[in-house]
Amino acid sequence: MYSKEHVGGYMGLSASIGSLTRMLAPLFGSFLFELHVSLPFLFAFSLAVVTVLFLNNNIDNNDNKGSKKRQ
Repeated sequence: MYSKEHVGGYMGLSASIGSLTRMLAPLFGSFLFELHVSLPFLFAFSLAVVTVLFLNNNIDNNDNKGSKKRQ
């Protein structure tokens, strides 16, 4: 899936995005909380739903590609 030359770069990018998320998420959550108490929870729920739908679509597409190769 990934070439051996790029694995370190992907790991560094993943760590950087994780750090950035840990820094910005509380600020964004606090802003949403100031607008309305339930907004951070609704935002997190909607983000989880979008993620599940995205992953489900990608898994289905990868399964279809694999079944076409086997035929």
